[in-house]
Amino acid sequence: MSNKEEYKIYCESHPDVPLFSQYWWMDAACKGMTWDVLLYKNASGEIIASMPYLIKSKFGVKYILQPELTQTNGIHIDYPESQSVQERLSLEKKVCDEFISQIESLKTGYFMQCFHHSFTNWLPFYWKGFRQTTRYTYIIEDISDIDAVFRSFAPAKQRQIRKSLKSNFKVRTGASPEDFYNYHSYTLQQKGERNINSKSIELSVISAAIDRGQGVILNVFDGDDNLHASLFLVWDSNKAYFLLPAVDQNYRTSGASSLIVFEAIKYVKDKCKSFDFEGSMSENIEFSYRQFGTRQTPYFKIEKAYNLLFKMRDAFQIVSKAISGK
Repeated sequence: MSNKEEYKIYCESHPDVPLFSQYWWMDAACKGMTWDVLLYKNASGEIIASMPYLIKSKFGVKYILQPELTQTNGIHIDYPESQSVQERLSLEKKVCDEFISQIESLKTGYFMQCFHHSFTNWLPFYWKGFRQTTRYTYIIEDISDIDAVFRSFAPAKQRQIRKSLKSNFKVRTGASPEDFYNYHSYTLQQKGERNINSKSIELSVISAAIDRGQGVILNVFDGDDNLHASLFLVWDSNKAYFLLPAVDQNYRTSGASSLIVFEAIKYVKDKCKSFDFEGSMSENIEFSYRQFGTRQTPYFKIEKAYNLLFKMRDAFQIVSKAISGK
């Protein structure tokens, strides 16, 4: 049995594996590409750690990257019960060392993955020459009490939502993945941007999530049936992810962009425990997400260049950041 076949069975009985590392998600997000998984087993042959990855190749050089629309992969460890702190750290080092060895046996020119925020011990990677960049996501930890969630919002957000609730807005589900993709792309074009997601992958993950009952497209219409905002929302039993929001710039001051957040939280409050806005390093986006009473949560981007060209690229980026002061 291949690692992927074992992993599929493992994921079916381990819902605690983060959504973006689940077999079904990787299969959808890597459609038409090659992905695999590293496994770490105990003495009884049971899987206790996993690390799925997307591997690409260009000009004969292999490299590992995050799949599109996939916030994190990295290492997931199924910790034995009643472990001491020392035993936990020891297990983490063993798992990391083994996975680093397996990564290097793949002979890739470059490795980059973002690790789930629950992974905090990247020292074994540091000792082996990897480098780390701290990124941030924004999470509402407990969405079970919708009134308490609303009270945690900044006053400006509360006013926007109250105003929207008094308006003749309607929230509907049931839009097709194709319609969402077109609307999402249109709203980006309005801002002079392009949709960097490939159409096939965006449609693939949306369709897979909806088919599994773990995703929904929410649309906010006004009384004249104008579509103000749309959102693709995905979740597992632990967390919902504000994955793909889209707001028509013609209606950017209508309050629909705040209303759709509140409606999304209400939609999933009985399906999961927390709500993740999906990290952003943009100052404007950080300010907006902070207004929803979120907790800023760090997670790690870990990378290493093996190929000379990738090493030169990394050196150039480091120097450029030093010069610009960023």
